[in-house]
Amino acid sequence: MAHHHFYRDEARQRATAAIRQIEAATSVQVVVALRPRVDDYRAADYLAGLVLALAVLAALLYLPMPFSLSSVPLDTLVGFVIGAAACARLPPLRRVLTPRRLLAESTHRAACAAFLDHGLSKTKSRLAILVFVGMFERCVEVLPDVGIEEAALGAEWTQTLAALRASVAGTPDVDDFIAALRRMGPLLQHAYPRGKAPVEDLPDEMPDEERRS
Repeated sequence: MAHHHFYRDEARQRATAAIRQIEAATSVQVVVALRPRVDDYRAADYLAGLVLALAVLAALLYLPMPFSLSSVPLDTLVGFVIGAAACARLPPLRRVLTPRRLLAESTHRAACAAFLDHGLSKTKSRLAILVFVGMFERCVEVLPDVGIEEAALGAEWTQTLAALRASVAGTPDVDDFIAALRRMGPLLQHAYPRGKAPVEDLPDEMPDEERRS
Protein backbone atom coordinates (compact mmCIF):
# COMPACT_ATOMS: atom_id res chain seq x y z
CA MET A 1 0.00 0.00 0.00
CA ALA A 2 1.55 3.31 -1.07
CA HIS A 3 2.28 6.19 1.29
CA HIS A 4 -0.19 8.49 -0.49
CA HIS A 5 -3.02 6.41 1.00
CA PHE A 6 -2.27 8.13 4.31
CA TYR A 7 -3.46 11.43 2.81
CA ARG A 8 -6.86 10.22 1.69
CA ASP A 9 -9.95 11.46 3.50
CA GLU A 10 -10.88 7.87 4.32
CA ALA A 11 -7.59 7.35 6.14
CA ARG A 12 -8.03 10.62 8.00
CA GLN A 13 -11.52 9.62 9.10
CA ARG A 14 -10.37 6.19 10.23
CA ALA A 15 -7.50 7.69 12.23
CA THR A 16 -9.89 10.16 13.84
CA ALA A 17 -12.29 7.33 14.74
CA ALA A 18 -9.43 5.34 16.30
CA ILE A 19 -8.34 8.35 18.36
CA ARG A 20 -11.89 9.01 19.59
CA GLN A 21 -12.26 5.37 20.54
CA ILE A 22 -9.10 5.61 22.65
CA GLU A 23 -10.16 8.86 24.28
CA ALA A 24 -13.67 7.58 25.04
CA ALA A 25 -12.21 4.98 27.40
CA THR A 26 -9.18 6.80 28.82
CA SER A 27 -8.12 10.12 30.33
CA VAL A 28 -5.40 10.43 27.70
CA GLN A 29 -5.57 12.84 24.77
CA VAL A 30 -4.01 11.54 21.53
CA VAL A 31 -2.99 13.69 18.57
CA VAL A 32 -1.73 12.31 15.26
CA ALA A 33 0.39 14.61 13.09
CA LEU A 34 1.43 13.62 9.57
CA ARG A 35 4.23 15.36 7.67
CA PRO A 36 5.19 14.57 4.07
CA ARG A 37 8.80 15.55 4.90
CA VAL A 38 10.41 17.26 7.88
CA ASP A 39 13.59 18.58 6.22
CA ASP A 40 14.92 19.26 2.71
CA TYR A 41 18.00 16.94 2.88
CA ARG A 42 19.91 18.95 0.29
CA ALA A 43 23.12 17.18 1.27
CA ALA A 44 21.80 14.04 -0.45
CA ASP A 45 21.22 16.01 -3.66
CA TYR A 46 24.75 17.40 -3.55
CA LEU A 47 26.14 13.93 -2.94
CA ALA A 48 24.29 12.56 -5.97
CA GLY A 49 25.55 15.47 -8.04
CA LEU A 50 29.12 14.87 -6.89
CA VAL A 51 28.98 11.17 -7.73
CA LEU A 52 27.67 11.85 -11.23
CA ALA A 53 30.18 14.66 -11.76
CA LEU A 54 33.04 12.31 -10.82
CA ALA A 55 31.63 9.65 -13.13
CA VAL A 56 31.54 12.15 -16.01
CA LEU A 57 35.10 13.24 -15.25
CA ALA A 58 36.30 9.64 -15.14
CA ALA A 59 34.60 8.93 -18.46
CA LEU A 60 36.24 11.95 -20.08
CA LEU A 61 39.66 10.93 -18.79
CA TYR A 62 39.60 7.20 -19.53
CA LEU A 63 37.25 6.56 -22.45
CA PRO A 64 39.22 5.99 -25.69
CA MET A 65 37.74 8.90 -27.61
CA PRO A 66 38.95 12.42 -28.32
CA PHE A 67 37.51 15.38 -26.41
CA SER A 68 38.37 19.00 -25.85
CA LEU A 69 40.11 19.77 -22.57
CA SER A 70 38.25 23.06 -22.43
CA SER A 71 34.93 21.17 -22.24
CA VAL A 72 35.89 19.18 -19.12
CA PRO A 73 34.84 21.76 -16.50
CA LEU A 74 31.50 22.41 -18.20
CA ASP A 75 30.72 18.72 -18.75
CA THR A 76 31.59 17.97 -15.13
CA LEU A 77 29.38 20.80 -13.91
CA VAL A 78 26.51 19.61 -16.08
CA GLY A 79 26.92 16.15 -14.56
CA PHE A 80 26.70 17.63 -11.06
CA VAL A 81 23.56 19.60 -11.90
CA ILE A 82 21.85 16.61 -13.49
CA GLY A 83 22.71 14.33 -10.57
CA ALA A 84 21.52 16.81 -7.95
CA ALA A 85 18.31 17.60 -9.84
CA ALA A 86 17.53 13.92 -10.37
CA CYS A 87 18.00 13.17 -6.66
CA ALA A 88 15.74 16.06 -5.70
CA ARG A 89 12.96 14.55 -7.84
CA LEU A 90 13.47 10.94 -6.76
CA PRO A 91 12.52 10.60 -3.06
CA PRO A 92 13.67 6.95 -2.81
CA LEU A 93 17.15 7.92 -4.04
CA ARG A 94 17.32 10.90 -1.70
CA ARG A 95 16.27 8.66 1.20
CA VAL A 96 18.94 6.06 0.36
CA LEU A 97 21.63 8.76 0.25
CA THR A 98 20.56 10.26 3.59
CA PRO A 99 21.93 8.54 6.72
CA ARG A 100 19.25 6.75 8.70
CA ARG A 101 20.45 8.47 11.85
CA LEU A 102 19.84 11.89 10.27
CA LEU A 103 16.32 10.89 9.20
CA ALA A 104 15.52 9.75 12.74
CA GLU A 105 17.02 12.86 14.36
CA SER A 106 15.19 15.20 12.00
CA THR A 107 11.90 13.45 12.71
CA HIS A 108 12.48 13.67 16.46
CA ARG A 109 13.17 17.42 16.30
CA ALA A 110 10.08 18.02 14.17
CA ALA A 111 7.98 15.92 16.57
CA CYS A 112 9.19 17.95 19.57
CA ALA A 113 8.24 21.17 17.77
CA ALA A 114 4.82 19.76 16.83
CA PHE A 115 4.26 18.68 20.43
CA LEU A 116 4.48 22.31 21.50
CA ASP A 117 2.68 23.70 18.44
CA HIS A 118 -0.38 21.52 19.04
CA GLY A 119 -0.58 22.42 22.73
CA LEU A 120 0.01 18.96 24.13
CA SER A 121 2.16 20.40 26.92
CA LYS A 122 -0.63 22.72 28.09
CA THR A 123 -3.14 20.19 29.42
CA LYS A 124 -3.71 20.35 33.19
CA SER A 125 -3.59 16.57 33.56
CA ARG A 126 -0.39 16.29 31.47
CA LEU A 127 -1.89 13.13 29.94
CA ALA A 128 -1.33 13.65 26.24
CA ILE A 129 0.43 11.69 23.51
CA LEU A 130 1.63 12.85 20.11
CA VAL A 131 1.97 10.27 17.34
CA PHE A 132 4.12 12.01 14.74
CA VAL A 133 4.72 10.50 11.30
CA GLY A 134 7.43 11.63 8.90
CA MET A 135 6.39 10.00 5.63
CA PHE A 136 9.56 10.68 3.63
CA GLU A 137 11.67 9.63 6.59
CA ARG A 138 9.60 6.49 7.15
CA CYS A 139 9.73 7.30 10.87
CA VAL A 140 7.19 7.44 13.68
CA GLU A 141 7.85 9.35 16.90
CA VAL A 142 5.55 8.80 19.88
CA LEU A 143 5.96 11.56 22.47
CA PRO A 144 4.03 11.27 25.74
CA ASP A 145 3.68 14.17 28.15
CA VAL A 146 5.20 13.97 31.63
CA GLY A 147 2.05 12.55 33.19
CA ILE A 148 2.37 9.31 31.26
CA GLU A 149 4.86 6.73 32.51
CA GLU A 150 5.74 4.50 29.57
CA ALA A 151 7.55 2.02 31.81
CA ALA A 152 4.27 1.37 33.64
CA LEU A 153 2.57 0.41 30.38
CA GLY A 154 4.69 -2.72 30.08
CA ALA A 155 6.20 -4.74 27.27
CA GLU A 156 3.02 -4.65 25.20
CA TRP A 157 3.36 -0.87 24.94
CA THR A 158 6.86 -1.32 23.54
CA GLN A 159 5.49 -3.82 21.04
CA THR A 160 2.74 -1.39 20.05
CA LEU A 161 5.27 1.36 19.39
CA ALA A 162 7.31 -1.08 17.32
CA ALA A 163 4.18 -1.93 15.30
CA LEU A 164 3.54 1.78 14.65
CA ARG A 165 7.09 2.26 13.39
CA ALA A 166 6.94 -0.89 11.27
CA SER A 167 3.72 0.33 9.62
CA VAL A 168 5.57 3.15 7.86
CA ALA A 169 8.98 1.53 7.40
CA GLY A 170 9.64 0.17 3.93
CA THR A 171 6.29 0.43 2.16
CA PRO A 172 3.92 2.40 4.44
CA ASP A 173 0.61 0.66 5.15
CA VAL A 174 -2.21 2.77 6.52
CA ASP A 175 -4.18 -0.32 7.63
CA ASP A 176 -1.25 -1.51 9.77
CA PHE A 177 -0.79 2.01 11.14
CA ILE A 178 -4.41 2.36 12.26
CA ALA A 179 -4.42 -1.16 13.68
CA ALA A 180 -1.34 -0.31 15.74
CA LEU A 181 -2.93 2.97 16.81
CA ARG A 182 -5.99 1.10 18.08
CA ARG A 183 -3.74 -1.21 20.12
CA MET A 184 -2.86 1.76 22.28
CA GLY A 185 -6.43 1.98 23.58
CA PRO A 186 -6.64 -0.99 25.99
CA LEU A 187 -3.18 -0.29 27.39
CA LEU A 188 -3.97 3.36 28.12
CA GLN A 189 -7.41 2.45 29.44
CA HIS A 190 -5.88 0.08 31.99
CA ALA A 191 -3.31 2.62 33.22
CA TYR A 192 -5.31 5.83 32.79
CA PRO A 193 -9.03 4.99 32.83
CA ARG A 194 -11.66 7.54 31.99
CA GLY A 195 -12.50 9.67 34.99
CA LYS A 196 -9.14 9.34 36.70
CA ALA A 197 -8.24 12.85 35.56
CA PRO A 198 -10.13 15.66 33.81
CA VAL A 199 -10.09 15.27 30.05
CA GLU A 200 -9.23 18.34 28.00
CA ASP A 201 -10.21 18.43 24.38
CA LEU A 202 -7.39 18.51 21.84
CA PRO A 203 -7.99 18.18 18.07
CA ASP A 204 -8.53 14.54 17.08
CA GLU A 205 -7.96 15.01 13.36
CA MET A 206 -4.65 15.34 11.59
CA PRO A 207 -4.29 19.12 10.98
CA ASP A 208 -4.76 20.21 7.37
CA GLU A 209 -1.33 21.83 7.21
CA GLU A 210 0.24 18.48 8.08
CA ARG A 211 -1.37 16.85 5.08
CA ARG A 212 0.07 19.08 2.40
CA SER A 213 2.81 17.69 0.19
